[in-house]
Amino acid sequence: MDYNIVTNILEIRFSEQETLTVINPSDIEEYGNRFEIVQADRVYWQWYYYGKIQEEENLCYYDIARNNGIISGLTNAKWNNVNWSELTSTRPAVLLT
Repeated sequence: MDYNIVTNILEIRFSEQETLTVINPSDIEEYGNRFEIVQADRVYWQWYYYGKIQEEENLCYYDIARNNGIISGLTNAKWNNVNWSELTSTRPAVLLT
């Protein structure tokens, strides 16, 4: 886990080469086996398509941004039908359990 105090970017790397990048995180809480970031301007989750060779063409992402209270999302994972309408500012920006 890396945090850059100048840019206010938190980056967490996981064992399968996944990366979670959180821009302007606020209200970070950790207790027990739960890690929560209540708000962030942007959350970027990047991973290699599981079960495939870890090369650029198999690199997937979710890019979720908050702008003027509106949350929107993008992905290059065409196989995954994400319901972006479920995104809301009443839920944590990041929740790891």
